[in-house]
Amino acid sequence: MESHMGNAGFPWQRSSRSFLVALLAGLMFCYIPILRASDFSSQDSLFKLVKYPSTDANPLGYTIVSDQVFPLTVYVVSLPEVGNVYLSNHSAVLDGVLKAVEITPRENGVKHVNIGLAGNDLAANIKVNVSYVLVQDWRTYESVIEQGNDTIIVNTHDQYFPVPSGYTREEWVDKLSDFMLNRWGTWVHIGGYPFHSVWYENGTASEWGAAGYAGLMGHIGKVNVTCYPSGQFSVFSDTDLTNVLKSWWLLPTKQEMSVGYPIRLDDFGGNMIMPIYGAGKEFHAAMLFAQNSSSFNFGVYVHLGTSGFYGGFGGGGQPDFIAGYVPMAAAIYSEYSYSISKLYGSYGESASELIQNAINDGRIVGLDAAKAAFQKALDSYAAGKYKIARSYASEAAALAASSSRPVNIPVLVSGVFSVFVGIVVIRTGVYPKRKQKDVERDEEMQVT
Repeated sequence: MESHMGNAGFPWQRSSRSFLVALLAGLMFCYIPILRASDFSSQDSLFKLVKYPSTDANPLGYTIVSDQVFPLTVYVVSLPEVGNVYLSNHSAVLDGVLKAVEITPRENGVKHVNIGLAGNDLAANIKVNVSYVLVQDWRTYESVIEQGNDTIIVNTHDQYFPVPSGYTREEWVDKLSDFMLNRWGTWVHIGGYPFHSVWYENGTASEWGAAGYAGLMGHIGKVNVTCYPSGQFSVFSDTDLTNVLKSWWLLPTKQEMSVGYPIRLDDFGGNMIMPIYGAGKEFHAAMLFAQNSSSFNFGVYVHLGTSGFYGGFGGGGQPDFIAGYVPMAAAIYSEYSYSISKLYGSYGESASELIQNAINDGRIVGLDAAKAAFQKALDSYAAGKYKIARSYASEAAALAASSSRPVNIPVLVSGVFSVFVGIVVIRTGVYPKRKQKDVERDEEMQVT
């Protein structure tokens, strides 16, 4: 017996069409809005600190308390029995370091550091109180590396690396790496090839060659790196000195510096915080010391591997004085600028910009976590914990960048319910009637 379905179609086809009709009907009631900036206040309760008028560089309208003075302690290692290799006038090196600690201009003992952020005057000119501890005994030196946290250590003995009793040179480099990598430390190297020579507490000295520096950098995945120059340059002139140090740190003019032992941009380009001297792909610089750029824990390694400065100092002192002054100034500058730029920078990647962009785009899912991290960043900065502040700011930036628009759950539930109702109506009403008519038509065809 042949069955003729005509244009009615198979039952599963009719069921699919019915479902699509119901789905479309339900979706008519399911409108998920895209939230706009007007739905949220840019003056959201984001920070506990004082609020200031908005600027392009600081769109959220918040910044650090204006009268806050930021503390920073520098430990200056100057062990009486340890010598120097290249910088023969150790007293002049020490004087240069201490002079940089006494940053000018000063007001009531407080230094004003211009970190060059356009559009945010308060962040661009912050007040700092830098103090120093002169380390002249081995136990203090040992203690500050073993236990120091979030501070700066300056080695004034150029390429001599002092190693205390009870440690091998390899163990002491490991301990220094721990200070920087896990305890927010800054190590400042002044003159010559870093860690090339070792001076032990017992008075003996030995050559270590390139292995010491390579061992340190191996802790951050920089394997077999060296500081040997390419020979492209013999000296760096005044024009090769980064402008920020020339413009406000009152550095003497017309100085020239031997290239000495620079770091290579190909090895550390992604780690550079700020250049000091350099040209081409060879630089002396302040660098991020971290496993990767997104690491929460990090330190700073400041490198000035020159073998000396030469004449034309414009009344600024003799060469070894400049050798101490320049890297110390760079270390202090980078301590603040590196953190504040991640908080309030105007280069499209700072936490404040990314949070504001998320607000403007209506991406509020996950934004509370970004705001909380940013608040921790500001609290850390206000407490003088600049590296920790930078880490929290990086976390806030990443969270803001990954935030998303919300799905309007009540409306979505309403839409799903409408779909369900549509299906029920069709299956209990329209579809059964159509099915009954099809049965009657089939019986009629059979009779015929």
